[in-house]
Amino acid sequence: MVCYDEFTKLVVDVLRHYYDLAHLQPHPLCELVLPSSAPDDLRAQGIRECVLTAIEAIKPETTIPFGDPEWFPYLILRREYIEGCTRQEVCQELSVSERTFYRYHKDAIESVCTILWDRYQQQTSTTHTGDVQPTAVGLHDEAMRVMARSWGQRVDVALTIADVQGTVEPLLTARGNALQSSVPGVPLYASTVETILRQIIVNCILLLNARVINGTISVIAQDRKDRMELAFGADHVSHPLQDEDSKTVRTLAEALLGHVVVQPTEITVSLPFVARRSLLVLDDDQDILPLLQRYLGAEYAVLQAVDVSQLIELLESEVPDVILLDILMPHVDGWQVLQRLRNRRETRHIPIVVCSILGDQNADLAMALGASAVLPKPFSQEDLLAAIRPLSASVGNPAKASRPMC
Repeated sequence: MVCYDEFTKLVVDVLRHYYDLAHLQPHPLCELVLPSSAPDDLRAQGIRECVLTAIEAIKPETTIPFGDPEWFPYLILRREYIEGCTRQEVCQELSVSERTFYRYHKDAIESVCTILWDRYQQQTSTTHTGDVQPTAVGLHDEAMRVMARSWGQRVDVALTIADVQGTVEPLLTARGNALQSSVPGVPLYASTVETILRQIIVNCILLLNARVINGTISVIAQDRKDRMELAFGADHVSHPLQDEDSKTVRTLAEALLGHVVVQPTEITVSLPFVARRSLLVLDDDQDILPLLQRYLGAEYAVLQAVDVSQLIELLESEVPDVILLDILMPHVDGWQVLQRLRNRRETRHIPIVVCSILGDQNADLAMALGASAVLPKPFSQEDLLAAIRPLSASVGNPAKASRPMC
């Protein structure tokens, strides 16, 4: 029976390798907290879901204001391990020193380990009722949160495949298998989320590895003009692949706006080349620009106008996918600006999100005057993305539909 200190070390190791499925698949913590009935090929996802559930369990009640120190333990674990932020970025977001960060980090680890330790104790004394099983819904939510931080990264596909090969090499070698990759002669770049792309590649290779002994698994990357195609295959498999086997891959690919085709000996993943979108904000607050750039990452190019004249000037040279409009500004009536934009032929088609601390009555006014959505202040990263993503996706600006230059 493992002691609590050793158990804590295992939990920390899982957190540090949260997106390394090859590392998690045989992880000792799986034996301690997962049910014996858990499928072998879902062990990595199962242990991730257990850890994520424990992190979510320390999330404060919604009655506690976001940003209150009670949120710090939860946010520190989510930002660092699930969303991939650096510790410096987390400190900056929470406005805390590194010393304070480590104090809350220690408390958070202790809380999560206690929850998982209780689960382990139950595993050894019960018949495993109510075990947490891997779910596509939970994985999709994870993928969307990662996308919120990392969308639009310029990823070298060949280097990513080579890096993944090094990660899964021990599992391939154990079954006498080799990985053979084929990529275009010219560099192939994708505007995507590297972390999620890596997990797609890892999962496809592991699915085939479990069906091949002393064989060769192939990965072929191709540029299909408007999309990137990754084909994973093997000549001989012990049992054919089925759609049911690709749930994890399909969920990850759909998060990247892609799709998956499964054949008995092959999995093909198709991912679009996504152009970077743009957001133009009218706000006199100089701090809003770095905040939006941090929240939107590489997914959106952010431009700021501090007054109406600058807004019109920018609109003459740039057609943004979304306009974020502050209502309360000195010397500027946001309602008049909204009406003016809606009455101009050049701007009436652009979605406008009214961003304000005003109440529900003003939200109704905003919609009546032609706003596409209302974003109350203060807002979180999730609130912002939930407001603008559906609008920018529906614009369909032909000038921005082409594949980005790399």
